[in-house]
Amino acid sequence: MNATAADRFWRNDDADARTWEAGISPAEWRRLCRGSYQRKASELVETFDELVLVTHEESRSSGFIQDPPYDTLTHTWVAARGTDYAPASTWNLEPGAAREIVVDLVPTPLNPHDPFAVAVEWEGKKLGNLSRGYAAHAHRKLRILNLTGYRTTTAAVVRAFYREEIGEATPEGFVAIPTFKRLDSFLPPFEIIVETFRPLWDALSSQIKQKIIEDEYHLSERTIRAVLKAGLEFPELVLHPKTELHNFPVEFDYVLRDVRQADVRARRAVREAEKAAQWKKDCDAVTELVAAGLARNQMREKLGLSENRLRTILVETGQNSAVARTRADGGRAGEGRTRASAT
Repeated sequence: MNATAADRFWRNDDADARTWEAGISPAEWRRLCRGSYQRKASELVETFDELVLVTHEESRSSGFIQDPPYDTLTHTWVAARGTDYAPASTWNLEPGAAREIVVDLVPTPLNPHDPFAVAVEWEGKKLGNLSRGYAAHAHRKLRILNLTGYRTTTAAVVRAFYREEIGEATPEGFVAIPTFKRLDSFLPPFEIIVETFRPLWDALSSQIKQKIIEDEYHLSERTIRAVLKAGLEFPELVLHPKTELHNFPVEFDYVLRDVRQADVRARRAVREAEKAAQWKKDCDAVTELVAAGLARNQMREKLGLSENRLRTILVETGQNSAVARTRADGGRAGEGRTRASAT
């Protein structure tokens, strides 16, 4: 234990770091304690493979930072929420000096109050929760790590304070949470996770696919429920049925981007094929008319071609000189008929 490092979160001697709910009765406090959600055993895969997200050695280099720059930090400290409703006696924690501890970060998808909550557990018992804002984005990442066989732990500090109103001590805690960039570094490569979402697109009905395409290849309120329902067939995606648009896994956006690009390529290929077919049709028609001895203007009128297109066809099919000869022969024949009639 490093008491000095832990005590830095409580700078005013014995004063609380946060405001205690003064005036609460013992009965009301016990009711709130009972109402604090305790996770089901099924919400955590028990494993002995510990993945330490932030060590105490790392965490001692930083304190509580308001609006931290997540791009440059590997972690930051936040207060655990809801610790007022966990008796300190649960851990035989007496009021006094702060302690450095190691806690588990446990997603609780069955929590009726917040299905994206992340519980902070100490020695297998709930100390509190992480903030809703952080948990909304970290929940699924932590679930993936747990489902792949890891128990995710991090550094924390705790201290108990005696509450006269209830005649009990309750803990206060601060947790070193990894930034999302740091958390992502423990996950499989992004490209691999994207690939796991491709079967979800394939499983969607043609009607839902069409609606997504109409929405410019984005999920919307009219399609997200159908996509989540289809996602139940793919447990490896860790899609919660109550996921909203703002926290739907971004990997699916990349699948939709690839679908859009594939559709663009397919439409382009169709257009190119149609152009090639029309070109061949025009070339065959021009060749036929050249053999019939028609002049350029007659060809244009008969086929509805522009002068430029006709010229290009004649040049590229090697028939330009043949049309010139035909026109010259026709001209000489006309001159002969004119002289004959004059005679």
